[in-house]
Amino acid sequence: CDTPTYHSNSYSSGESGGQAYSRGDILFKEAPVESTAGFRASALAYVAGNQSLLKDPMASPSYATPELLDGLPPVYMAVSGDEQLEGDSIIFAQRASAQNVAVWLDIFPGMWHDFTMYSEGCDAGTPLWQGALSLQRTGEFVRLTSELRRSRDGPISGQGGTWIHYPHPSGRGLWSPTPPLQLHRAVSRG
Repeated sequence: CDTPTYHSNSYSSGESGGQAYSRGDILFKEAPVESTAGFRASALAYVAGNQSLLKDPMASPSYATPELLDGLPPVYMAVSGDEQLEGDSIIFAQRASAQNVAVWLDIFPGMWHDFTMYSEGCDAGTPLWQGALSLQRTGEFVRLTSELRRSRDGPISGQGGTWIHYPHPSGRGLWSPTPPLQLHRAVSRG
């Protein structure tokens, strides 16, 4: 609970030039200190109250050493560009990538924590394209990984990357196209 986005993506709202605005993670409207305390309480509940497990890499991959990250299978993550936990995702993706783990990180500016749960559009009648794209990419990743796992001919690899999915000003989708996820069997160098 100490990456920079715990503060930079904290919720704020106000008015400027007669226009109302809001910024940050709308699901966590508390001050950073309070939301951090809430995140820590959730983490403690996750490890059944055992404080010694809070920094155990099996409970929190953020604490994984390079040796533990080395050899991980490919990873796909989708995160809001405005949520307080964004920094955790970015740092984990960077650390895993440094150990040659194929990591795909999709960042969706303007969204909130768990935005994919609202892909149908939050009862507004218009699907939330960011949520739908995130779910589609998650399904694509699971399908590709599963197909490659069945062949068992070596480790799965791929050219991971980070994509920031900026919405087009028209409000009708992406500013630029999203590249497909690509996975393959790593070539054995024996």
